[in-house]
Amino acid sequence: MKTIKIFLFVLVTVLMASCQTDELEPIRNPRFSVAFIQELDASGAQFAANVYDFGNEEILEYGFVYAESIQPRINNAERVSTSGRPGQFFEIKASHSMQMGNKYYVAAYMKTTSGYVYSATIEFKSMGSEGFVYQRMEIPNPLYFGDTITVYGQNLSRIPNNYEVFVEGHPARIVQVNEGNFRFLLPAEISFDDRIIYENTLRFYFRIAGKDLMVSSPFYFKKPIFEATPIQHVNYDEAIYIEGDFLESQHVRVYYKEEGYVYDLPVSLNSKNKIGFKPAARFLSQRPKIEVWIRGEKYELSDIFSLNLSDFEPGQSFSIFAGDGITAKTINKNIHNPYFNSLIGDVQGAYVQVYETGLESQNEIFFSIGSEYNVVGRSNKVYFDNYGNRSTNYVTVSLLNPYLPVFRTPDSFQSIAYMQGRGVSDGDKGYFFREKQVYRFDPNLMTLQVVANTTNNQVFNLANVFAMKAPNGKIYTGADNIIPPGGSIDFFEFDPATAKLTKLPNIPTNFSQPRAVYTTDHYLYYDGGFLLTEGVGYSESTERWRYSFAGKVWEKMVDTIVEESYIRRHVPFRYQSKLYQIGQEDGTFGNILFVFDEQTEQWSKVTTLQANSAVTTNEVFVIGDEAYMGYGNGLWKLDLKTFEETQFSFIDGYNLNSGLAPLVSVGLNNKFYIFNRYYSILEFDPEFF
Repeated sequence: MKTIKIFLFVLVTVLMASCQTDELEPIRNPRFSVAFIQELDASGAQFAANVYDFGNEEILEYGFVYAESIQPRINNAERVSTSGRPGQFFEIKASHSMQMGNKYYVAAYMKTTSGYVYSATIEFKSMGSEGFVYQRMEIPNPLYFGDTITVYGQNLSRIPNNYEVFVEGHPARIVQVNEGNFRFLLPAEISFDDRIIYENTLRFYFRIAGKDLMVSSPFYFKKPIFEATPIQHVNYDEAIYIEGDFLESQHVRVYYKEEGYVYDLPVSLNSKNKIGFKPAARFLSQRPKIEVWIRGEKYELSDIFSLNLSDFEPGQSFSIFAGDGITAKTINKNIHNPYFNSLIGDVQGAYVQVYETGLESQNEIFFSIGSEYNVVGRSNKVYFDNYGNRSTNYVTVSLLNPYLPVFRTPDSFQSIAYMQGRGVSDGDKGYFFREKQVYRFDPNLMTLQVVANTTNNQVFNLANVFAMKAPNGKIYTGADNIIPPGGSIDFFEFDPATAKLTKLPNIPTNFSQPRAVYTTDHYLYYDGGFLLTEGVGYSESTERWRYSFAGKVWEKMVDTIVEESYIRRHVPFRYQSKLYQIGQEDGTFGNILFVFDEQTEQWSKVTTLQANSAVTTNEVFVIGDEAYMGYGNGLWKLDLKTFEETQFSFIDGYNLNSGLAPLVSVGLNNKFYIFNRYYSILEFDPEFF
């Protein structure tokens, strides 16, 4: 007895451990549908159902519920039922609670351990008299449109006109009536909707000599056969064909999908042996794969077709302003939608946009090039982008704008606070001093590279006070890096030839807004300036300092400058070996052109200028005998021989000084370049002013 108890304890323990490790399977309900409703006589009706999935729970009861309400259920309808589990097909006769001529609704049901499961509801009318008695139906396996289906039964009419057959609502043609059966053809108009695909059943509606019957039957349809054919090389205005057998469907769909985009390609032909469609998509590959949906099933096909390349007619050129529209002649463009065509410029980053006007012909395309922030070239070649490759021919587009975005700056350059920095010109290259970095800009190669930087933790800016090139070929900068009371301004030397950045002795003043900074062969001069003191305001200095390039020391000059009581920045430039500067006289807002005498180290007035606001560009750009500079009220030109001045109307003071960063500018190759604060460097070309 003790041995038996031990055995039972071990057995129970094992069973409990086994139960704990079993994974719970999700509940799957049975699936079934009403197969037919047959009026036998005045005593009742015969209901039948097909079962195509028994689920994974125990079935306790099955049967039918019927009522005059549209959704009969156990709690609101009459019920006929049988206990236990049914077979694949079951039928039960209802013999009560139905009045002749009334409309009823019936649904099959099953009761599982979790509750009741119902089929879709079917409508019927109680006729109350004996008529056609359905026995069975023979459906070809596999089935296809036009195949013959035979129905067997009793009490069949011998007159063909007494027969009406509908399959999924579409009329079927009766081809033969015999003593115990009749035959009809499956109509080709059947649309394979979600219910047919899910249940895999067809609904047949019979009316024979006034007697109605609906039968739902499973079926197996023939699968399409795709024929291997040579790859079709097609233009965009041509159709593409898929060949094979059993391809016909009421709703054939052909899709092209790539990189998240889905295109429904228009079907132009749908027959048993051929499907035709049009290449109406923005294709990303020349030999794309497609999806074909036939009778609710998907088939992936490849190597069906290859698209011929798009091109321009040769020899086309246009001279326009950026953003203006261009209508160009094309060869084999995608005619289905203008936006399915992709154009590309030869300048990296150029923005070419296709538009639709409704006026262009099938062999023309309308597009524009350039925008405020996307770079372009002065002369651009525009190609068709054929799946990542340029077309053979191109359209030449010359832009007439006075200035254009020609270079997109890297993120590191954009992210730096736009007010910090200066630009200095050096031959055919420019240098931008932006916080702790020195960038070299080459407009010939269209490159912008960091060539030097400071690792000094006490230096946050290299050139927020001034930056300029000296006659010795080197660039000198001054920076205010949180000067303490009695402190001084950091001073740097940058050699473009070696890209070496050297910290020199500090400027011996803390007046960080100098009136003028300029250089000669021997010295860098630092004249006067203003200092902002918290709680006090601005104070002015009249001191003059000079830095000896040879001695590498600062010297305080004996003479001083006249107080101006206004912060006025004077900007120097060289012309015909002479040093000039533009500044404002005290007590006026007019500008003066000065020339420097290196012997006396004094400035003298040359002429009064018309422009009446301060210079805002870091440099004056000398091109030939003309000087270009930005002022607070816009962009100006000064003829250095006649001193005639011209103000340009294509950019005003606000857009020049608030929309752009005029201090971050350089003059190179008879043009000048200004950073637009955000994305790109703009090229200003006086040839187009």
